[in-house]
Amino acid sequence: MRFRHINEAAAAKRAASACAVETAASPSSEVVRLPPPRRAPRLGRVLLARGALSRPALGRALRLQRRSGGRLGEVLTAHGLVAPEEVAAALAEQARIPLADPRAEPIEGDLGRANDLDRYLTLGVAPWRRIGGHTVWLITDPSTAHHALALMGASPGALRALTPRPAFEEALLRRFPRQFALDAAHEAPERLSARAGLAGWQTLCLWTALIGAGAASLFAPSAALSVAGWIIVALAGASALLRVTGLTGALIAARPYEDQAPKPHERVAALPRISVLIALYREAASMPTLIEALMRLDYPSDRLEVIFALEADDDETLTALNALSLPPWARIIR
Repeated sequence: MRFRHINEAAAAKRAASACAVETAASPSSEVVRLPPPRRAPRLGRVLLARGALSRPALGRALRLQRRSGGRLGEVLTAHGLVAPEEVAAALAEQARIPLADPRAEPIEGDLGRANDLDRYLTLGVAPWRRIGGHTVWLITDPSTAHHALALMGASPGALRALTPRPAFEEALLRRFPRQFALDAAHEAPERLSARAGLAGWQTLCLWTALIGAGAASLFAPSAALSVAGWIIVALAGASALLRVTGLTGALIAARPYEDQAPKPHERVAALPRISVLIALYREAASMPTLIEALMRLDYPSDRLEVIFALEADDDETLTALNALSLPPWARIIR
């Protein structure tokens, strides 16, 4: 997306300012959701008018929305009823702002700061391009953009362009790859991380156990064999107990989620969003089984996110995942 000239940019700026509600900047990183501009058509109507959604599909999405408490756009994309790009285009039309494609037009290299990466991701806004002396901001949610931009120090009428959340995160990953890596490497405290290696007492215990096992096998082989047998039996028993506990919990659990659907026209509070991060390395052979298991998860799709984290050199697993039909709520990060 490109504004044709500065007059168009100024007009877009005035339109964005007119649609916004004045909000004072706050030190909090929380964002406030605002309703669509007055007289803006509902998202479902926009999608129907664009031919991206049928009325039966809209009815199904509204029923699913009442069960999960999620937002309509999230329900539509999570269940594969509408492509994310179509939902983003409809939201842009609803909010009267342009639609951006940061995959085709990445974030300009001198815009943004690595130290603000966490804020960009939390608030869902980031500087994108400069046009006629104005900074255009990428946003992921028109209803929170005004307050989020205020928290970033942008002017109330800052130019903005909408993009789907996955494209937004991908654009930031391409702009700040090193910062992403550093943040990921140091997210967990060192005492809970493997990056520091074994602690001194762990090393001592390991060597003591190895030396003790070696000495026992030399001087008392029968006793050592007996102890090893009891250890194997204990581990097998613990594994069996774990499986029985899981099976018992599944049997006594509440009825399937579908049986707990609210009555018609009954709105429920939004269920928590769950993210499942699956780190993989050279595991192409297990991908079909893994995807099949994920598809059986008993949780509303619009409140679920599955991320496959792959190493940069793991082309084998990447090829296997790309060959499968991933659900809309799953994505790959290298």
